[in-house]
Amino acid sequence: MTNTRKAKGDRAERDAVTFLQTYIPHLLVDTPQRKLGAGRLLDTGDLDVFSDVVVQVKNHANFNSALRLAAEGAAAQAMHARAQFGIGMVMLPRLPITDHYRWIFVGIEWPTNDDYDANVKTADDLLVVLRATKHREMLVKLERGDRAPLLASWIDRWAHDYQAATSRSTENVR
Repeated sequence: MTNTRKAKGDRAERDAVTFLQTYIPHLLVDTPQRKLGAGRLLDTGDLDVFSDVVVQVKNHANFNSALRLAAEGAAAQAMHARAQFGIGMVMLPRLPITDHYRWIFVGIEWPTNDDYDANVKTADDLLVVLRATKHREMLVKLERGDRAPLLASWIDRWAHDYQAATSRSTENVR
C-alpha cells in the first residue's frame, strides 16, 4: 500500500517542476527533475532544477508549518549541498498546476539584500498581503517571535532577485 503523504509530496514535487518549467525555463538546468532519495541523512533538496539552488517543496494542510519547514529545510539542505541558495516552495491548495499564484517562495535568506515591501506577524497575514496585491514582485517579511524571520514572495520576485544575484540573463543560461 502506498503512503498517502508520500504520494502527495511526490505529486507536489512533480507539479513544482512543471510550474518552474512554465514560468522560468530560461533559468533552469537542461533537464529539470525531481531528486530521488528524499529523506537522506544529508538531504540536498527535492528538485534538481537549478545548478546553485536547493529547492525544498512543501504541500501541507498547515500553511504556517509548511512555510517554516520549507524555509528552514532549504537553508539546511543548501549547506549540505554547498549550494549558493536555498528556497522553499509552498503549494497553495485547489489551484491549477500552472496557476501563477499556486506557489509561494520562502526563505530565511533571499538572493539579494533588497528591502522588503511589507512586514507581517502571521502566516495568514502573509497570505492576505500577497493575495491582495497586484504587485507580483512584492517581498514580504514574516516576523516569527524568537525565530529567524522568513522572506516570501511569488515567483516573479524570487526569479528577478535570483537572476540579479547570479548576473544571469536569458542569453547565457545553460
